[in-house]
Amino acid sequence: MKKTLFFVLYFVVIVVVMLAGVIVSDHVFAVDGPPPKVSREELPSIRADPGGCTPEVHEVLQDAVDEKCKILRRCKHDQSCDALLSNLRKNLDCAKAREILNSTCFDGGDNAHKQALGDARQSAWRCIDIRVKKRCGLCPHSDLDDQKTDVGENP
Repeated sequence: MKKTLFFVLYFVVIVVVMLAGVIVSDHVFAVDGPPPKVSREELPSIRADPGGCTPEVHEVLQDAVDEKCKILRRCKHDQSCDALLSNLRKNLDCAKAREILNSTCFDGGDNAHKQALGDARQSAWRCIDIRVKKRCGLCPHSDLDDQKTDVGENP
């Protein structure tokens, strides 16, 4: 009987402690509320060293990199040929934006920026490779022939 009473009290204490934790955490959340949402424009601008460019030129080129590269552009085997072509274009645009920033402001870029450019080029090659394996064709639309982006050698 003593063992049963001990386990029941032990169980009750554990439940009370757990409920107290939930009540306390809910209370804190309810009082403070969720953290405020802040738009990108409201965040302080923390930009990297502009290199050989003026801060204004660097900002324009970095914004172009952000716009072209901070998007979904990965090619996957389950994508349609059109989606693969769209992502190929996105990767080429990203590589071009990075290449312009690196060459204009950073004399080609440091190792991290060269790696980021290489990653964008590698992603473009991945799109090409998947398109070929799916028999989509390499560039069914002539507008890709006009792009001057150097994708680099196929690794």
